[in-house]
Amino acid sequence: MKLEVWGASKRDVRCPQCDQLKAHLDKQYAVYAFMDVDDYPHARQELGIRSIPVAILRNDDGSEAGRVVGFSADKKLAIDAFLEQL
Repeated sequence: MKLEVWGASKRDVRCPQCDQLKAHLDKQYAVYAFMDVDDYPHARQELGIRSIPVAILRNDDGSEAGRVVGFSADKKLAIDAFLEQL
């Protein structure tokens, strides 16, 4: 399984939840791929991304196994459940 995180990382675009999610994942020593939605504009439509951050858990075949939108205390539990599956 793989974890993808979609968000914004450029200096001129502020995304505090993206920063918090990345910090949480880094603190957990998680391996994940971070993609900036501005670098992949087609991804917003293809993946149905309407708000960021979005954490997508993928099976080895690339299919989506789960998704968490946003980052807050309750979403942190869902993210941690994803990490247990990696």
